[in-house]
This record gives sequence, C-alpha cells and structure tokens, in this order.
Amino acid sequence: CWQLEGIPLAIELAAARVRVISLDQIARRLQDRFQLLTGGPRTALPRHQTLQATMDWSYGLLPQLERALLRQLSVFSGGWTLRAAEEVAGNKDIPKQEVLDLICNLVDKSLVLVEDRGTKVRYRMLETVRQYGLCILSEEGELEEACQRHADHFVLLAEKADEGLRDARQVEAIEVLDSEHDNLRGALRWATNSSKKNLALRLVGALGWYWFMRGHWKESWRWFHQADNLESSCDPSIRAKAIYRAGGLQIIRGNLIGTVDLVEEAIDICREFGDEEGLAWSLSLMGQSKTWADKDLDQAMPYLSESVERFKGIDNDWGVAFTLPSIGQVLEFEKEYEQSVSVHEEGISIYERLGDKWNQSYSLYLFGSSALRFGDIHLAEWAYEQSLVKSSSVNDKVMHAHALKGLGQLALQTDDRKQMEIINLEALEALQKIGDEYCTASVLRCLGEVSQRKGDYAKASELLGQSLLIIQKSGLADRTVFLIDRFAALAAASGKKERAAKLLGVSSHLDREGGILFSSQYKDARKELTNSLREMLGEREFETLYQKGVSMNLEDASVYVLRDTTEE
Repeated sequence: CWQLEGIPLAIELAAARVRVISLDQIARRLQDRFQLLTGGPRTALPRHQTLQATMDWSYGLLPQLERALLRQLSVFSGGWTLRAAEEVAGNKDIPKQEVLDLICNLVDKSLVLVEDRGTKVRYRMLETVRQYGLCILSEEGELEEACQRHADHFVLLAEKADEGLRDARQVEAIEVLDSEHDNLRGALRWATNSSKKNLALRLVGALGWYWFMRGHWKESWRWFHQADNLESSCDPSIRAKAIYRAGGLQIIRGNLIGTVDLVEEAIDICREFGDEEGLAWSLSLMGQSKTWADKDLDQAMPYLSESVERFKGIDNDWGVAFTLPSIGQVLEFEKEYEQSVSVHEEGISIYERLGDKWNQSYSLYLFGSSALRFGDIHLAEWAYEQSLVKSSSVNDKVMHAHALKGLGQLALQTDDRKQMEIINLEALEALQKIGDEYCTASVLRCLGEVSQRKGDYAKASELLGQSLLIIQKSGLADRTVFLIDRFAALAAASGKKERAAKLLGVSSHLDREGGILFSSQYKDARKELTNSLREMLGEREFETLYQKGVSMNLEDASVYVLRDTTEE
C-alpha cells in the first residue's frame, strides 16, 4: 500500500494478484506496475480495468503543453524545485516562462504534489504517475534528451554546492545536496548506463566530499568504480578529481587496498596537467597513507609539507587546514606533543574562521584522539565534547558517532565503570547506522575490554574476534597487531598463561615500529604483563613460548587467534 501511495485502484489490482503469486513477488514487481496491475473487474468501466488504462484516460484529458510537461517532469527523482523544472523541462516545446503556470494546472489535477518546506517549495509526483510519464517519454522518443538535460543541470548544481561545503555556506550546501540526492543518484545512474564517462566522473568528483561528510562511503566507492570502469574515454583531469574527491578519501577511513595506487595516479595526472589544487589534495592523502599504512614517517612528512605549500600557493586556507591534522599526527608519533597540539589548534582555528563547522568537529575529534594517546585526559575530554557540539550544529550523524567513539575510549582509559559500557554501546549503534566498519571494529575492541574487566571472558573473546575480522579487510597490519596484544591480555586474565606468552611474542615481534599506536598506558600494561608472565611461567618456559610467537607471521597469528577464539 505504501509503494502504491494509497491509490485505491492500484491497491485493488495488486490485491487481485494474491490469488496467483506471493506478496514478496508482488512487491518486487511493482517497479513494473503497469505490467503487473492489470485485470480489473470485467464489469468496471474500461478506464478502470487496468492502471495503465486509468492513466491513459487521465493523460488523454490534458492539453498538449500539460502532457509535454508531465512527460518531462517524470525524469526527476525525489521531487524538484521550480528552477530545476524550468531548466530541465523548459525546451523548444515548453517555454520556460510558462512552466510555473503549467505546474499549477497539474497540481490542480492532482498529478503534481506540492511540498512546503518553510521558505522553500518543492514539487513531486506520485511514483505511479512518474513511471507512467517515463513510459510515455520513452514512447515519444524524448527520454534520452530529457535525461541529458537532467544530468547536465544536476552536475552543475553539485559542483556549485561542493564549493560551499568548505566555508560558511556549508549548512545551505548540505541542505541542497540532501534534498537533491535522489536526483543526483538518478543522473549518475543514467550517465553510467549510457557510458557518459566524463559526466559520471564529474558527478563523482563533485559529490565525493559530500558523501564523505554524510557517511555515504560505500556508495562513494561504488559510484567511483562504476564510472571509472566505463570503457569510453575521459578527460584525465576529471578522472583525477574523482579520485582525490571520492576514491582517495577511502584512505582517511583506513581502506588502503587499491586506494593508494589510485592516489598515486592522481598525483601524476595533476602534475602533468598543472592542477595545483588537485595535486595538493592528492599529496595530503598520500601523506596520510604513509603515516598510517606504511609507517614511513620520513616519507609522510614530505608529502604533507608539499601539500601545505601548494595549498598556500593558491591561497586555499581550507586545504591547509585539511592537511594540518595529519602533520599533527606525524609530530605526535615522533613524540613532539607540544608541536602536535599547536598544529592541531592552528587547523581548528582556520576552520573556525572559514565557518566550516563540520571540519571543526572532525579536527576536534582528531585532536582529542591525539591528546588521549598522550594521556592528556582533560584536553581529550574537552576536544571530544566540543566535537559533539559542532556536529550537532550541522545535524551530522557521522562526526556525532565518532565523537561518541572517542568518549567511549576515554571512559575505558580512565576506567569509568559507569560510563564505559554505556557510551561504547551508544557509539557502536551510531557507527553501525552510518556503516563505518573500521570505527565499528575499534568500538568492538573497546567493548571486548569492558567485558574482560567485568570477568565475562567468553564475551570479550567474541567481541575481539569480531573486531579482528573487520580490521583484516582494511589491510592495516598495525591494527591487527594491536588486537593481538589485546588477545594476549585477555588470555592472561582468563588464566591461559601459555597462550598469553605466545601472543605477546607475536605482538612484540610484529610491532616493528616500536608501538606507534600504543598509548603510554597500553605500553606500560604490556610491560607489566610480560614481567608477570615471566614470573609465573619461569624464564625458560616463558622464553620458549614467546619465541614460538615470534616465529609466526601476521597471517598465521591471525588464524591462531581466531581459532582459539572459537574454541573458547
């Protein structure tokens, strides 16, 4: 009934099909409702015997211009504005200046609906009417041209809105893209199905940062690959922008497999064609990959420094602020905490001056995580709380979820027994809703530690195992090592001293960079656990078990951990 929008005839015709096919089959076939919904009562008027006949009858009563407009408007998905109707539907047959009056006539006949959104008005069709209009548009040979105009309009809209996402116009730009997301998806679908590679990649490039902000990460990755895999030729500069605005942002989420190579391509393209902004973006992303994946800080800093210089060279303060948190993280890993704090604060200050509240929230979250790793509890708490405030001001679920994640880690580190489970469960729910698998894995690990402290070792093992399975897909070896360290602590807590010693050997050996990801608290805990196990097992037995762990590679160690997890 909901899919048929409460149209009595449509519901009656669908109900009649229950005699021969299941409800699930009916639901799936409603996308082709004019084929499905036939066979009304023989005694009914001809125009009521099928949905198609009813629509034909209604359509036939319309004047010529109203018919033409109805057909053209059917290319919109999720509604439209008056301006969009004038740009897309206005053509040689429908003068732009007459579009408003024609829409009013269609509203009077209940073929177009009005949605009043305060200061803005949108229009939409019932889905049944829209599908009918598309069928007629195709029969009249007008579909291709109408879809082209629709896609051209929305790629320009997306590119204009994208510019506003990084300054004081941010809230308005987000509202526009939220309202038109169905239309933008429709334009992308048509562009990819029609092998319009340049157009598809332009849309991906224009929408990439919006998708990142709104948490549509899987969608962003999917659309990028659908567009990039089209066999038709494309402008290399357009492709580079699609990489660094959409595909390359997967690096920030920790999805490195296949992504780093793409960003390297973007760097080469931008250097060749003199795209300074694109080069600066791509260098920043590559610097982040070197920081978190390769742990090659000597390479990371040159990429990040060049990024900042190139952003400065084109007076792009937003780009400078975009890269500064990554430099702050490198300084943090190099134990230059005061410099790291200063760099983070500079980036936040730039975003505040530009009016970019979303990135203020994002930078505050990163700042809090940095402070937490160095044990600056009060600064971390302030940063996470401020991140929550900023994310709420732009109604953003993504950074809200991440700020909760940070507060959950803080509660765990301070051993706040009342809050650590409550906040982490709240963060888990929020992260699962936005589909952030990587950060979900982090919260599952925290909840595993919570269960361990409560003495529920089976639950702790299950949660850590779930976290490990997610992390393995990301290709981040160091995070796997960190989880193995957590398994060692769990084994010791549950009385499995031999397993704990072996796992300590694994994590200590594979932690080649000296424990970059380990906070001072966790490093102290590892040292304390090592000394305790040496004492309980004896030096010889501990060393034997420890060396067995050292001999394992990461893959073998992961299999070992998960096998033991299932047995427990």
